This record gives sequence, C-alpha cells and structure tokens, in this order.
Amino acid sequence: MECLTLAKKAIETILQRDGKPIRVTTRSVKDTLGFGNWFNNKKLKNTNNFLLEAKEDIDCFRIGYKKEKVGH
Repeated sequence: MECLTLAKKAIETILQRDGKPIRVTTRSVKDTLGFGNWFNNKKLKNTNNFLLEAKEDIDCFRIGYKKEKVGH
C-alpha cells in the first residue's frame, strides 16, 4: 500500500508542475520518485494496476496539451 500511495502522490506532482506538460507514464512516475526498476515488481499488483489506469496514451496527452494551449 505504501508504493500505491507514493505513486498517487507522484502523479499529483506531475500534473501540478508548472511549465511544459509531462505525460503520465510509468517512467515519469519512477523518475519523479527517484526509484529504480524495483518499482515495476510484479508483486505490487495494486500499484501496477493503478499505474496502468492512470497513465496517458500519446493521443490523449496531445489532445489535452492542445486544449490547454488553445485555452490560454
């Protein structure tokens, strides 16, 4: 559960950053937390399921980025 909590906080941090938008991926979460490959451990089922649901595919990310640029 601790890893799941850390992942949720990392995604909040990624989404609230100023400047250029960052796509939510497993890699960006690991980079934000400063973790290595152990974060992808198969035993962390809840964390991995959460990351699969939370990560953005490239098309959704680009559409959101365009909407943000048009809105400003």
